[in-house]
Amino acid sequence: MSAGDQARANPARATLTPLTKLTLMVLPLALLVALTELSLWALGLGGQRDLSRGFDRDAAYLLRVDGGWVTQIFGDPEREQRVPDKGATRRVLLMGGSNTEVFPERYLEDLLSEHAPDPSRPWELINLGRSGYGSGRVLILLEQALVLEPDVVVIYSGHNEFVERGLAAELDAALGGAAGRAAASGLARTRLFRVVEQALRPPQPAPELSRPAPELSPDDPAAREIPWSTTQAQWQVYRSNVAAMCDLIRAADVQLVLCTLASNHFTPPYVSSRAEPMPPEAWAAFDTARRAGLVQIPRPFREFLRPPLRLRLGSWIRGDGAAAAIDVEQLPPLRALSGPLADLRATPESKGGDATLAGWHWPPIAQWNAKVVAVLSAYERLVRRELAPPMEHSLRRAVAALEQALLLVPNDPDAHFDLGLAHWLLRDDVAAKHEFEVARRYDRAPHSANGISNDILRVLAAERPGVLLLDVAAQFAEHSQAGLVGYEVMMDACHLQPGARRALMGLLAPLVVEASAR
Repeated sequence: MSAGDQARANPARATLTPLTKLTLMVLPLALLVALTELSLWALGLGGQRDLSRGFDRDAAYLLRVDGGWVTQIFGDPEREQRVPDKGATRRVLLMGGSNTEVFPERYLEDLLSEHAPDPSRPWELINLGRSGYGSGRVLILLEQALVLEPDVVVIYSGHNEFVERGLAAELDAALGGAAGRAAASGLARTRLFRVVEQALRPPQPAPELSRPAPELSPDDPAAREIPWSTTQAQWQVYRSNVAAMCDLIRAADVQLVLCTLASNHFTPPYVSSRAEPMPPEAWAAFDTARRAGLVQIPRPFREFLRPPLRLRLGSWIRGDGAAAAIDVEQLPPLRALSGPLADLRATPESKGGDATLAGWHWPPIAQWNAKVVAVLSAYERLVRRELAPPMEHSLRRAVAALEQALLLVPNDPDAHFDLGLAHWLLRDDVAAKHEFEVARRYDRAPHSANGISNDILRVLAAERPGVLLLDVAAQFAEHSQAGLVGYEVMMDACHLQPGARRALMGLLAPLVVEASAR
């Protein structure tokens, strides 16, 4: 029979379009995949794994061993912690990022023993803080860490919520760009893929899943494309993660102390952006007004702005010899502190930096690199605020120009910081604090907590009876001049100076005792 005879014998088949034929070919496969996904869902197999976080909920970060547990979060067997099975102790679990990792837990343990001694139930501190961990990682680790049977959990987390954008950039490079990452993420959403992947995965987590995520550089082109709406959405993810932690802890009948986080008001915003929908001429007018303001800020103070002077934790502890000749007695006193911070000297201990010495605050000078000296010199000029009359006139012109710039782009973090600095130098402390706070809120990818994140923590604690809140941000601001926390307390944007960590332990101990007594 010829093709024409076949068409006349089966006219319906002859009218099938190529799209219809393709649909008929794909439909059985789609039905098979759908039935497989439904079956795996019914069996509880192939749970979700988020490729964007680089941290796997299905991997074991606490492994059972004889007599207890051992962590799997450092990628180095010598650094992992062995936690014995719970005995007759009051066990306190510390969760968070790099600040938490270096909390002086032995000092806190001594304070707890002083506040609430009980030889039959000694205090036991377990520190699971880890550098680079944002709230998503902390939540995953907490889900597993509750097997350690803590009596109290302390959470100090909120500085690293935007750090893992660097991981997304790394994935883009590995997968051929954002489109490749999107395709991989789409495939990873299928339960069939996840069942196969889980079956092939080694029984212990790969080291790369436990390492800190790479940071997004403010000079990365991707940083300039972050709209304010994306920043707001990320803070909502933070809220969801911390809310989940709170509810998980309360459901386990464990007590919780939730902490706001202290940050350095005098560090410039990390990421600004040009992603807002504005015509080019509007951006040009903004740039003109902002430059007009910047040039009016006297040169001795302008170096604190652009390019910004930034310190990192390593700046204080990886010395290059540049500070070796500094006489500890010649260091600037900077600003006086009060309250629980009053006993902290804004000078390092010159005889080795023993953390048990009274008044010990900064790391030993021998550990500093040259950038610390440069920043402290600039900061000293900033806090002295010694202005000649012409400087005051220039600063008032700077204020006017920067206010004009912010009328054009109200949410530019850099312009708000510049304006805050001008107000500070003019000794208008209230206006300075407002602008510094707004600058931190509008930072598109901050490397520290800010008013948004701390307000989230305050609301979450208020909404949940029994959750104790330690408002570290408010207390440290209250006892810093003009309510502005600076390098007297902070090593960089987010890391506490060693003495400030000890002051924090003094604030924390009474709340841990109160929580454990419930």
